[in-house]
Amino acid sequence: MEERGQAELVGVVLLIGLTILGTTAIVVLGTGTIADSRADSEIQSTEHAMTLFDSKAANVALGESSVQTVQFGRTGGQFAIEEDVGTMRIEHRTEDGSEPVDWGGCGTESGVCEIDLGTLVYTHGGTEIAYQGGGVWKHQNGGTTMVSPPEFHYRGETLTLPIVTMSGEGTASGGPAATVRSEADRPAPVYTGAIDQGNVTVTVESPYYQGWQRHFEQRTNGNVTVDHAAESVTVELISPEMQGEFALTSSDNTIKLRGIPDEEPIDRLEFILYPYEGDSSGFNNLDWGLEDEGSDLKLEFTSQGNADAIDLTVTSPDGTESHTFAEAFEIDGSEERIDIDLMDEDVADDSGEPLGSVINQYLAEVGPNVDFGVYDQGQGSDNRISYETSMGYLEYDGDGQFVAYLHITENTVDVRLS
Repeated sequence: MEERGQAELVGVVLLIGLTILGTTAIVVLGTGTIADSRADSEIQSTEHAMTLFDSKAANVALGESSVQTVQFGRTGGQFAIEEDVGTMRIEHRTEDGSEPVDWGGCGTESGVCEIDLGTLVYTHGGTEIAYQGGGVWKHQNGGTTMVSPPEFHYRGETLTLPIVTMSGEGTASGGPAATVRSEADRPAPVYTGAIDQGNVTVTVESPYYQGWQRHFEQRTNGNVTVDHAAESVTVELISPEMQGEFALTSSDNTIKLRGIPDEEPIDRLEFILYPYEGDSSGFNNLDWGLEDEGSDLKLEFTSQGNADAIDLTVTSPDGTESHTFAEAFEIDGSEERIDIDLMDEDVADDSGEPLGSVINQYLAEVGPNVDFGVYDQGQGSDNRISYETSMGYLEYDGDGQFVAYLHITENTVDVRLS
């Protein structure tokens, strides 16, 4: 009987011990889950508050308001203003990128304009929510996503870039308020005007460069490159030297096509040709054309005798195939001119391949840059084409990576935490 009583006592003690251990584990695990849930809630709440801050800061930066205040909710994280975090660099260089162009940006002749952005960052554990350059970024698990887009607008070959920069200092925790004031009566102009040659690049160096990268890739069709070691991303916008109407100054003229995309790069490529004034034969036995200097791509315009139209033969960049478009363009005898539309889809070769598709396919193959040399097989020493009166017209795809006009301002706000 005594042994049975001792066994029952031991069993009760073990049962009580197991119950205490189980209860402790539940409390510990439950407490951790509650803490994680609270942290996630605080981070999400701060995202919303930062987006509101972004909107109010933009109102101040762009001159729509002189002062705005945002109240952040109570949180376990910490806010800090860091003036030295984030830099935007704008460069205008020659076509090959080797030389700066004196474009007047930031009042400098170096071709380089570098501006410190400044950052308001909220840190909670391993997560950061940051306001920088007019955008809101979330950094966690080694990557950055965009919460709210920055003030960077690229539409119709125009780059509108009100660069939002921040001054201020200090840290705060709990449930602080952020007051935003403008540092100037109006935005400081960096550059406003046309760009007619070379390349314009915008580089952001920032811990949140991956978010900027995705923004550039989504909002522009420019060339986007990333330097992970330097934590920077660059978007390149090309300003074609030749665009719109251009003159054919001589048979030595080079027609430069720049930044050709992979598909359907050219919307319009046309020529209006007039015969050489000193040649009474007009376009009879014409032999005129364009040759790419970096490949075998060639466009030959010819006529036989006293013809009413000219033929076009297009040789592929590798020289292995050719397309002949017989009587592709009529000769206007009354005005003595030829109107050539190289994007014409109604003109087809013997196999039914449209001219515009052939030209765009070959341009994409040899791109992104093509230099067409003009050749003119005149009679004797004379040209067959009048280069003083003939002309061309070039228009790129409107969704391309080109820039023709810049409107850039620096918009500084002062932020104080309280």
